[in-house]
Amino acid sequence: LVANKGTTLWIIDREANIQKLNIINEVHTSTEKNRIYTAAEDKEGLLYIATYGNGLFIYNPKTREILGHYTQKDGFFNNDYLQEILIDREGNI
Repeated sequence: LVANKGTTLWIIDREANIQKLNIINEVHTSTEKNRIYTAAEDKEGLLYIATYGNGLFIYNPKTREILGHYTQKDGFFNNDYLQEILIDREGNI
């Protein structure tokens, strides 16, 4: 993974395939809450994106769709400032 100074993330695999992902525009975070701290991938290839101020996004990179956006208001977190996301062997977040 290579991130530039803007909002683009370049993904390069072992076969030298390169994919450009402008994650901020895909996730539609607001200007003041657009810090993405970490992401984790589940067994189906979905990305769980933890943001600092805008909760959790579930993103499908294959379809480039956001499947979910969860914040403190949804009752999952104490606040919307997430700094880590982990998925265990059973697929629990």
